This record gives sequence, structure tokens and C-alpha cells, in this order.
Amino acid sequence: MKKYIALLLQLLSIQVALAQLPKSYVSFSSPAAAAMTLYNEMPVSKYNGTVGIKVPLYTLKENKKELPLFLSYNTSGVRPDQHPGPVGMNWSLVSGGSVTRIVKGLPDEDGFNFTRILPDISGNNTATYSIASGYVYNTNKLNNSSWNTTANITAIASNISLDYSKGNGFSEAEPDEYNFNIPGYSGKFFINADGTIRVQSNPNIKVNIYTTIQNDSATVSYNGFFSSRDYIFSQHVIISGMDITVEDGTKFIFGYVPGVSDNTALDAMEQSIDFFQQYYVGCTVNTWNISKMILPQNDTVNFYYYHNPYPIASFSRAISYQYSQTTNTSGGFLGWLFGSTGDTYKNFNTNQCRGHLIAPSYLATIVTDNTTIAFSYSRSNELTYDYNQIYNSLLYQGGSSFDPSIGTTNGYSNNPINIPPFAYKESSGRVMNLGARQWMYDYSLQQQQQTPYYDPTNSSVLKYVEPLSFDLLRWYKLDTIAVYTNASPNIPYKYFKFDYNNVPTERLKLLSVREGNSNFQELPPYRFIYDSSYTLPPYLSYNVDHWGFFSNKNSYISSFDATTLSNYYNLRQPDSLYLKAGMLSTIQYPGGGTSTFVYEPHTYNQVRYRDESTGNFYLQTESGYAGGLRIKQITFNAGAGTTPVTTNYTYESGILNGKARYYWPAYNSVTNQGRQYSIATFISESLMPGTSNNAGSYIGYSKVTEAVSGNGKKISYFSDLGTNPDQNFDNTLDQQKSVYLPFSEKSLERGSLLREEVYAQNNSLLEVDSLVYTTSNPSLVNLYAPAVESKQIVLSGFYGVNEFGIEGTAYRNYLYPYDLVAKIKTVYPPAGSGANPVTTSEQMTYGQGAYNLLVNHLAIDSKGNRRNVIVRYPQDYLPVNGTSTGYNILDTMITKHIINATVESVDSLYYSGQTTGVVTGAAVNLFKLGSLNTIVADKQYKLEITSPINNFQPLSVNAGINKDSRYNQVVGFDNYDVKGNILQFEKNYDATHSYMWDYNSTYPIAEVINAAQSDVAYTSFEADNTGTWFFLSGINGINVTDSTAPTGTKCYWIGAQGRLLYYLYKTNLNSGVTYTVSYWSKSGQYSISGSSNVKTGRSLNGWTYYEHLVSGVTEVDISGTGYIDEVRLYPSNAQMITYTYQPLKGITSKCDEKNQISYYNYDAFGRLKQIKDQDGKVLKFYDYQYQVPVTQ
Repeated sequence: MKKYIALLLQLLSIQVALAQLPKSYVSFSSPAAAAMTLYNEMPVSKYNGTVGIKVPLYTLKENKKELPLFLSYNTSGVRPDQHPGPVGMNWSLVSGGSVTRIVKGLPDEDGFNFTRILPDISGNNTATYSIASGYVYNTNKLNNSSWNTTANITAIASNISLDYSKGNGFSEAEPDEYNFNIPGYSGKFFINADGTIRVQSNPNIKVNIYTTIQNDSATVSYNGFFSSRDYIFSQHVIISGMDITVEDGTKFIFGYVPGVSDNTALDAMEQSIDFFQQYYVGCTVNTWNISKMILPQNDTVNFYYYHNPYPIASFSRAISYQYSQTTNTSGGFLGWLFGSTGDTYKNFNTNQCRGHLIAPSYLATIVTDNTTIAFSYSRSNELTYDYNQIYNSLLYQGGSSFDPSIGTTNGYSNNPINIPPFAYKESSGRVMNLGARQWMYDYSLQQQQQTPYYDPTNSSVLKYVEPLSFDLLRWYKLDTIAVYTNASPNIPYKYFKFDYNNVPTERLKLLSVREGNSNFQELPPYRFIYDSSYTLPPYLSYNVDHWGFFSNKNSYISSFDATTLSNYYNLRQPDSLYLKAGMLSTIQYPGGGTSTFVYEPHTYNQVRYRDESTGNFYLQTESGYAGGLRIKQITFNAGAGTTPVTTNYTYESGILNGKARYYWPAYNSVTNQGRQYSIATFISESLMPGTSNNAGSYIGYSKVTEAVSGNGKKISYFSDLGTNPDQNFDNTLDQQKSVYLPFSEKSLERGSLLREEVYAQNNSLLEVDSLVYTTSNPSLVNLYAPAVESKQIVLSGFYGVNEFGIEGTAYRNYLYPYDLVAKIKTVYPPAGSGANPVTTSEQMTYGQGAYNLLVNHLAIDSKGNRRNVIVRYPQDYLPVNGTSTGYNILDTMITKHIINATVESVDSLYYSGQTTGVVTGAAVNLFKLGSLNTIVADKQYKLEITSPINNFQPLSVNAGINKDSRYNQVVGFDNYDVKGNILQFEKNYDATHSYMWDYNSTYPIAEVINAAQSDVAYTSFEADNTGTWFFLSGINGINVTDSTAPTGTKCYWIGAQGRLLYYLYKTNLNSGVTYTVSYWSKSGQYSISGSSNVKTGRSLNGWTYYEHLVSGVTEVDISGTGYIDEVRLYPSNAQMITYTYQPLKGITSKCDEKNQISYYNYDAFGRLKQIKDQDGKVLKFYDYQYQVPVTQ
């Protein structure tokens, strides 16, 4: 029963906090997932001083889509308390994508069902309780025009009841933030108050979220409310998965989506739980890794994960202090009777740890129809936490202190680090968890090994801390990535091996990456060298600055007088000397070249502050260092005999997003009982203003100069907090407005390039680009998701009493797109030429209705002539407020979210000074349903005019397509295979083109000009298809390996074996067409039905070329005895070009229309080495030389 009661108390106290304390909006995800969130939040940009350091590994290709796998390094600095992920400190493996969540308040889907059974009670002994507390159950409180009124905010903040039998409980109205990263896209989305899911700045992306019920546990209490057994079975709602669909219809599945995913996708979710509340609370899902990518033609890429039995953890250190005092002012009769003296209470903690347990997902394989990529891990031997510090926190040793000298009323110590419930027993009773995962409790140890101690608030109560097995916390490192083909599933086509320092005294660092081949030969490695000037501190160190970077200053304090607390800020100031410790300084490439990186600390000359009376922001001139690093210089040296290229970066006009605040000497407000309260508080956590709104980078530069040695310089100007400030909240109940009070941030507008100047080496101006941004789609202007952050401040000494402070703030999560709408380019002539600068410009307009695609592009030349291009998409043909275009294929495209396919584009010309223009050209693309209900191109039309016209009729839809009569079809796409590969198309005034595909429909093996697809056949016996020939398995099987085969490496045997006859045949031919049948043979010419003329060609390596003319037949048979290869059939007036491949490498042979063969040879690592003709003459040669690094 305790867990039930504790969970209810948790819901009551979820917002137990000081008013406007820095709120830790943190996604407790594995280091790998957290790195991807940072990769999204801190994009590579000169605006924030970051640079893109990537190590390419492999690119998976599937039906015109590419999925790159690469390593990415975070150059912003090393934070000592951020645990490295599986590829080492500051590195992340980008291998598909993920969605991570920042929980604001409670999880959006937070909801519980409880079933309580009293088996010792007769009659109706079962009761069910439901608690719907998350944001998704309360959107109605925001989906109205009064969402930001004082009355509504008060109602939300006061929405609490102890009557859980009615299903009431704490509920909140603040949506969580979801960050996603997928190939080609990154961003964030919110669940809006109207129930829709909105992607910030990109309404063209569609998101769906799916929930499921998760069983938490069953508990049995022998010491509950009744002197009997008390069974509690609990369940809670979790978001199991989601899908994200981009503009071309490609769908990305994350986690588990019912009806799409199998149960293996459950392993793609990462769950976390408060380390110190494992017994009382359930797990929260904060990361959903990609589990499937579905392409528009229904090809799929599957991602499989696994959870090993061992969790990981994330811990942080904090010092806290709180002094509360209430008065009886405005307290009615009691206030008059007793005066203004109320209750006081003091609580402090000098050795506090906070942490979360995390069940990380490890990517195991990526699987397509042709390729499998496997990931292998092993336990790392890296530096770990000092678990004694964590254990001491559990035992309150050196921790919280109860101060009886002040005197308390209705109070007791309510330290946030309670006795960990997973390790909790009372001497008078026992609570058993029958179902929940007890991640850290070692069941093999017995009670006699438990540590006894007395409750600090009641010395008569004896409690125990269970023995903890910290060895159950295990971090793993990625050892290898291996790429396999279906043709060779046991021997890797190539692999990548990762080497680390892997010692228990250091954080995990990636030292090198080596590429190997199927023969287990390895190329020279990428090597990584790190700054070793200073040694990083251990985890949970006090030697960190405001932003959590290494400062080598001990910020520990043990006294809490006003002077010490006021001076604490200086103990957390950054030190530029130590910021570079552990940073990547050099990359040595496999080719022998190097890149060297020089960093410097961030500097600022303005700081954003907030007026505490109004909440408005203002900038104040102030200079100093900020934590973290920016790139100063990059030097690339290609190797011996080359001149190094150095790029230098200089930064100006840095604006700091805000300064941390740790100590509030007095905060005054009123409780819900009308009493005034005052709080003095201190907390040492590194939380910066603005991070509670997740506003991205904490510093930005409006002017950055990039100078390349010997090649001039480029000066870039960016939007920043000065040009694009944040917006204050809509409304608040709070009397004092601190820097941590929520606001409506507009970071989506900052970091945009506003102007760029290009200078020659002699400093003469060459070019200036000026750019303008705004929201051009009127339907999306000022789009936002409303939010109300609410708190019920349980005052120290009043926990469990129905008196609390109420706080609430209404603010906006802005979602509108911020588009480039204008660009002006001025090109300057060489100095002294006497010529004038040439200026051109562009204007862009986006979207109609709910989408935001480019619909109008206007280009203005230096003479003032304007060329305008109008583009229309499927959704542009929907009627106002309508749901159907009236044309089925367009409706299907909209349903499948294929919204970026151009239906019509129209070019117009406006001569300088004229307001009306003429149409100079136009094109229409029509679509149709292909195999498996996919969308494929049908026909393309072009406007056929001899001069510009002014009476053009744009395409319209009315139960069909209505287009201008001057449109003429230029191409028709006749046939496709099941994977959407084109099989036949016809161009206007041109011959029919046909294609054949093989290797699991991945590669084109034949291209035929002037022939229908039904009139051609081809095979070289290399892969899985027969090229529309029919034949049985020969005496040695279909694919007979022969290194002398004219094309590829395989051929076919025809002849008699017992009563069986093996031959090739092709049916359904046109008897009125004369066909060419050609082949290479090792045994002379073969018999072909309908053959009237045979040509014998050249011989090659024991093979001879034969060519037959066949006519007057509907079937062709090829029979005889011997080996045959490169068998072609096509109309005699057509031309055929054929290809063979080695999957993942590329073309191995090409036989042209004259049957001249070219061979493509690759080295052991899959790189093209040479191209030869059929006589062995080398046409092209590629040499890959590797220089040896100096340190090797």
C-alpha cells in the first residue's frame, strides 16, 4: 500500500519547489540519445562558434534514398558530468535517428489505473482508481480564447484534490518538447491544444503519436490502512511510439507503433526512472529510436535494438538551502488574535546527489532487402562514478541537517533525497514488489548485510538501506560495425573497428577508427588526438563553471550565511585555461593528411537581463568569458609537399543569453490560505536562464569573420537577441519575475544569416549578399502551442498540509515557419575597371493553407526584368475548407503525404516597368497508382508555344484534369516494377525506352532503345531474376561460376541430362517483328527456333559471340549442349546496353550496343581501381596511396 500512497503523494508534490527556481527541463536519456538531442539543439554554425567534425563510415542506399552512417564530434566543450556514450567522449554515432523528449511538468501522457483488492474483506473487495494527470487530458483548458487569463491560470494551478476515488488528481497544462533527428531533417514538435501535433517551423512534416498501457507492478502490504493484506495492481499510460512523415511521403517509425511494428520495436524505447525513487514511481519513456523507415515505394529499412540486463545512470551534485517563514497577515480572526508571527523552518543539504537510472537501447542491426549492418558492443573499462558519494547521500551522511533550534510547527525534514524506496524497509512491516524491476537491489544479499540507521526525523524508527550492487551499472562501448550482403551473410563486405583508451582512470575516448574488408585487411586508420594539458576532474566534482564545464575551482560550500551565498556566483566563473582539457585537437586521416583544431573560450559584450517587476527583457553592455568553447582556427595539411590551408575565425558582438542565479535572499508571495510567505533559498545546480525554455545556444555572435589563408575572407552577419528578441509571457500569477520564469522564446528566428560579404586576398570587396526572413504564409503567421506552467509550492514545514503557494505562467511555444523570403546579391567589378556593380534579387513566397512549400519564386535581374515561377502541388487543388480535390490520384497523394510533388509550374516574364507579364513556359506532371498502391509518374506535358502568351489557362481539377490546350505530352511512363523502378517510357518524337532490373530490383541490368519492354529479354545469370527468359536449373545449377565468363562471373549450362532437357525460351513475342538474339558460347552456336541468319563474332577467353536474326515466331527456344552467357533478345532495329554488378561496389561490366565490353575492377576495399576494355587495355586507372603519419 505504501507505493500507492507514495505515488499519490508524488503527484501531489510533483511541483514541490521554490517559486521560480531554475526548473530542470532535462531529458533523462542515454548519453547516445542525449548527444543526438544536442546535435539537434546546437547545430553546426558560425553563429554559435561550432564546427562540423564528421567521420564518414558508410552510406546505405535503398531505392534512391541514402542513409549515411557517420561519427559526429561536439566542439562546444567537455562537461565533466556528462557521461560518454558508446563511441566516446563528445562523439555520437549518427545512424538513423531518434526522438527525445524534454518533460515539462508531468509527461504528456501521464495517467494511472489502480486496482485495489482486499482479499481478507468479504463482499465487494475490489476498487479501481484512475488518474489522468498529463497534458493530453487537459488540452481543453488551453484550447480557448481565455487560456491565458488570470482566472484560467489560477484554476489550472489550483487543480488538485485528495479525493482520488473520484479520479481527480494533480493535472497540468504544459506540453512536453520532442526533439527529432532523421536523415535530412531535425527539429522539435509539440502536442497543440487542439490535439494536433505541430512541428516547429516546418508544417510540411506530419507526426502521429501512439500510446499503450504498461503494467507497473503488484504490491502486497501487511501493514496498510487495514490490518490485513492489501493488494495494489497499477498500470500507467506510456507513449510507445510515433511516426514522422516528410514531404515526399517517406515515413520514419520510432519505437513501437501498433499495426506497423512487431514486438522487437519495444527495444527501441529508452526508459528512465529516478534513481532515488525507484520503488515509488514508474518509468518514463524519454527516447524513441528509429525502428523502421518506409520509403514511398514501400521499401523498408528496419532497425533492431536490444536492452541488455544492465542499466546505466546519470548523476549530478547539488548543494541546497531553504529558509521559509509564514505570517498570519490577512489571516482573519487568528491573525488578529496571534499577531503576525507565523511558522519558520530551515533545511539545508551540503552533499546532495541527484540521478536517474536509464535502460539504454543499443542498435543491433540495420536490415534491408540487400544489406545487413551489424553493431557489436562490449563492456567498457572506463572511469565510473565514485559510488561512495552516492551511497553517503542515501544514508544522509554529511547530507541534510534538521535544525531544531528554530522551532517548527507542522513540519519535518522534507529533503528531496528521501530514503531510496527501492532500498526501504521498516522494522515493523514489509512492502514487497512483485512485478516492478528493482534495477539496483542485489537480491543475493540478505538482511543481515543491510545497513541500519535511524530516521533523522524520528530517532525511534529504525530503517535499513538494502545492499546495493553498483556493479549492475555497466557502460558499453561500440567495438565494430560490419556490413554484410545477402549473397555473403557470414563474411562482412566491410567493417569498421573502433579503438579506445578504455582505462578505469579516464573517461572513454575514441582513439581510432579502422576500415577492413572481407579478407580482414585494414586500411590505415582515422586517428584522434586530444588536448592533454590538464586532467579532467572525476565525476560529481565541484570544479565546474556555471555551464558545467571544467573550471578547476572548488565551489563546495558548507556554511549558509548570506555573505557566502552571495559570493557563490564567483566560485562558478569559467577559467579559459582549463576549458580545452580533453578536447579533440587533431585528426589524422587514412590518406595521411591532418586537421588541427584550435579553440578559444566564448566571450560576450552584452548580457540579456530581465526586469523582475515586469518580466521584460533588456540587453546590458557587459563583457566577460562564458563557459564552453568556440572554434578559433582549423588547419588542414594534405601531406608532404603540400601547403597547409588555415582557416581563422574571429567573433564580434557576442550576446549572452542570461546569467545563472543561485541565491534568492527573499521571495514573497501569498499562500492559498491568504497568508504571506517569504522564502530564502540557494541551489547550486548548473541551470542557465533560457534553458528552461530550451532556447538552444546560450551565446550567439552577430558578426563572424572567416579568413582562409591565401583566399581572402568572408564576413557573416546573423540575427541575434538584439535583432530578434524573445517575447515576454502572456500572463502570470507570480509577484516577482525571475530570469527563470517561462517566456515565449523565439530562438527559431536567431542564427539566420542576414548579410555576407566576400573579400579578395587584397581586401577588395567582391560580393555582398543580403537576406530577409519572415513568415509569408498568412495561415501560419504567429502560430503557437499555448502552455501554462503551474506550480503548487509546498512550503518547508508544511508538507502534507492543505496550504501552499500557487504560481502559474501562460506562455507560447512558437511554431510558425521563418523563411528566407528575399535575397539581394551585388557583385563588384575589379578595382579600377570602371564598371558598375551588378545587383540581382530574388523573392520567395511559401505555402497556401496548412503547408509551407515554395509556391512563388521571383528573380529580378540587373535591368529590372522579373522572371516569376509559380509552382502548384496536390494540396493546392483542394477547395477552401474542403477535404477532396475531386481527383482521386491527387487525394491519394495528399493522404500519403506526398505533398512536395510538382503538379504544375508556370514561368512568366515581366519586363522592367511593366505590371502585367507574359507566360514563357509551363509544365505539368501527372501521376498514377503503381504496384502495391504506390504513387508513380504517369505523364509529363510541356507548353508548346513559339512566343510568350498572355492568355494562359492554369491547370484546374473538376472530376479530372483540365489544362491549357497548348500543352503537349513530352513523355509517358508506361510500366513500373513492384519497387517503382521504371520499366518503359516513351518520349515525344523519340524512341521507346525499356529497362530491366535485377539484384533484387536494385540495379538496372539492361537499357533498350526503340523497343517495348514486352519485346526484350536479357540475362547474364548473375543474380536472382531471369530477365524474362525461362529456364530450368541446369546440371550444375542456374548460376555456374566461371571466371572467364564474358560478363560477370557466372554462366549457364544447357543440354540433356537423363530425360530432362535444359534450354532457354522466351514466349509471347510478336510474330511480325524481327528479333536479334545474341549470346556468348563455349561450345559453338546453338539451335534457335525461327533463326534465319547467324553471325559469328570475335572470341574471348574461349568464348565466342553469336548473333541470330529471328522472325515469324511467337516463341524463341535456345537449345544445344554447352555453356552460354550474356543472352540478349531485342527487336533488330533496337539497341541494347547491358550491365553486371557486384552489390555494394558497383558495375563490374558494361556491354554496349555494339557488344563491346568494358570491365570495372575494384580493390579489396571496394574502391574502383581500373577500367579495361575487352582486350585488357587499361582505359582508366585509380591509385590510392596512403602517407604514413609522423606519429605512426
